[in-house]
Amino acid sequence: YREKAKYLRRSDGTTKGACRMQALNALKSRLLDLAIRGKLVPQIDGENEVEQIGKAPKENPFEIPKKWKWVRLDDIAPYGKCERIEACSFDRDTWLLNLEDIEKDTGRLLQKNKIIKNQGAKYLFNKGDVLYSRLRPYLNKVLVADEDGVCTTEIIPLKPKENTLSGSYLSFFLKSQYFVQYAVSQSYGVKMPRVGTATDKNALVALPPLDEQKRIVEKLESLFAKIDTIQKSIDEVSQLGASLEKQLLQSSISGKLVPQLDEELEVEQIGDAPEEVPFEIPEKWKWVRLESLGTLFSGKTPKADELTSSGNIPYFKISDMNSSENQKYMRHTEHYLKTTPKKIFKAGSIIFPKNGGAVFTNKRRFLVRDSIVDLNTGGFYPNKNYLDESYAFLLLSSIDFREISKGTALPTIDSSKLKSYLVPLPPLGEQRRIVEKFEKLMLEIQKLK
Repeated sequence: YREKAKYLRRSDGTTKGACRMQALNALKSRLLDLAIRGKLVPQIDGENEVEQIGKAPKENPFEIPKKWKWVRLDDIAPYGKCERIEACSFDRDTWLLNLEDIEKDTGRLLQKNKIIKNQGAKYLFNKGDVLYSRLRPYLNKVLVADEDGVCTTEIIPLKPKENTLSGSYLSFFLKSQYFVQYAVSQSYGVKMPRVGTATDKNALVALPPLDEQKRIVEKLESLFAKIDTIQKSIDEVSQLGASLEKQLLQSSISGKLVPQLDEELEVEQIGDAPEEVPFEIPEKWKWVRLESLGTLFSGKTPKADELTSSGNIPYFKISDMNSSENQKYMRHTEHYLKTTPKKIFKAGSIIFPKNGGAVFTNKRRFLVRDSIVDLNTGGFYPNKNYLDESYAFLLLSSIDFREISKGTALPTIDSSKLKSYLVPLPPLGEQRRIVEKFEKLMLEIQKLK
C-alpha cells in the first residue's frame, strides 16, 4: 500500500496525505475481500459446518472454505418484508434515518435526527437490523441500527435470521467490493440508479459458521479502528501543514522570515502613504497600492474558430488551473490562438480566478509563456523595478479575495478594491532572500501534506 500511495501521487498529482488516505481505504477494501473469502481468520476444527439454506447455486462467485455455504440474501435476512408505517402513526421522538445521514463507504452515522413533522410513509426498523440503501448502490451506504426507528423507503431494513447470521457480518459483506459491484451491475435507472427487490433477494452471500462470523467481525473492527486512527493522524498532520504554510506566508510578507540587512537601502514610497496600515512592517519597507507595483488585467474568451490545437500563443481557461501538473506554473494546454491577438499577457504574469466559487480558493499560477486567458480569469504582471516575480507571487497568494469580492450567487473580485489593495513592499534584495527561505521551508512543510 506504500507503493500504491507512490503510484497515486505520481499519476494524479494529489498530495501525499490524500494518497495515503486512498491507500488506507484500499487496505480496508482488501481486508473486507479477505474476510468474505474466509482468509482473514482461521477456520477452527471444532466448529460445525453451515447447513445449506435454500437451494445451492449451480455456480459460485468465488471459492470459500468447505464449512461455508453460498445462500440467497432473502433466505438469511428476509428482504422487503419490513413494516411500512404511515406518517400519521409517527411518534415525534422517533429516530428518522435519511440517506444523507449515512456516510458513503464507511457506513458511519453522520447525524441522528428526530421526526419533526409528518414526512410521508416510512419503513419501520428495530435495533440490530441492517439498513441497506438500494438507491445509488455505488455510494455503499450500509448501517446496523443501534436503536428502533423509521427510515426512508429507499433504505431497506434487513432482519438477520436468528442463530444463523450476525448483523455486523452482513453489514461488512454488503459493503464489500464484491457486493457493491454486483449491486451496481444489476441496478436500473440513469440519474438515480437503484437495485430492484428481486435482484437483491437473489443476491448470493458467503455464509460462515456463526462463531466464525463473530470472529471475522471482531477482527475487522479491530483492524478498521487502527486504520481509522492512522487516517485521523494523517488528517491532523495535513491540517498542521496547511496551518504552517499560512503562518509561513504571513511571516514572509510581514518582515519576520529573514533579517533586515544594514546595507540594503530603504524602499521609496510609491504613491501616497496610507494613514492606516493592516499590520506593522520593518522601517525600510513601505505600504503601497497593488496597482502601483504592476499591471492588473482581465482575460477575454476567444471565439471557437479562433482556436487551434497547436501554435505559439497558448489559451488557458480557468479550469486549466486544476489540471496543471505543478501548483505554480501554467505550461500546457490543448488550445492555442491561430493568430497573435492585440491583447496578450506576458510570461511571468500571475493569474487567478476572478469570479465564481474559485475566488475563495487560493489558486495562483504563473504564465510560463506569453498567453491569453478566459474572461473568468484575472492577472497581475509585476513591475520588475519594484518586485521580484516570486515575491509578487507570495503577495498575490496572501490576499484573501473573499474580503474584496461582491455578490453571493456569483462572487466577483471588486477590481477597484483589488487595485487599491495595500501590500507590504521590502527592498528587492530582501524580497529574494524571503523567497529563498520561503521555498526552502515549504519543501519541509510539503512533507506533512
